[in-house]
Amino acid sequence: MRTALQRALGSFLTILLKVRAASLAALASQISMDAGTKHADHYPSAGANFLFSMLFLTLVAGSWGALEAFGRLPQSLDDLAPWEMAILALAVFRFTRVITKEEVGEWIRALFPPEKGGALGRTAASLVRCPWCFGVWVAWLFTTAYLLIPYVAVFPLLVIAVAGAAVAVHTAVGALRAMIPPSQVQEERGSVPNACR
Repeated sequence: MRTALQRALGSFLTILLKVRAASLAALASQISMDAGTKHADHYPSAGANFLFSMLFLTLVAGSWGALEAFGRLPQSLDDLAPWEMAILALAVFRFTRVITKEEVGEWIRALFPPEKGGALGRTAASLVRCPWCFGVWVAWLFTTAYLLIPYVAVFPLLVIAVAGAAVAVHTAVGALRAMIPPSQVQEERGSVPNACR
């Protein structure tokens, strides 16, 4: 199994290096062409999306290599306990949601305004506003951190995961309350700001 993974990683890196030289000129051309299109000031470009995808794949390959070098690469999913997967999933969910959607993460999204920064800036702006896209990057980061340096990562991941579980419970309670007719719901004391619901 390990040899097959090493061959796959080696093949991927070889292809990446061959494609990189040929693609850089085409990529630069695509990014500059995208800058002149009708909606260039609002949407990420195909060239910038490709560049971010290659960056992500390079980071994954690099972390894979680091995990292999330090002997921390799981050989199968059976190497991770179900509770570890649950903690990682909840932490990724919660952190991604805070950054991409919630008011408290607005200052981070403001660092990447969609209308500024050219093609790469628009792609970064799109990334930090999309929970599906950003969640993949967070999943890579959290999983790598947990596998590579668990003694450092476990406490922050646990805190974020507990917050994620609390949000899930809060959402479930809200859904159950929505099913109860308003005449049967006793009013809560005080008011809760909309940003916290």
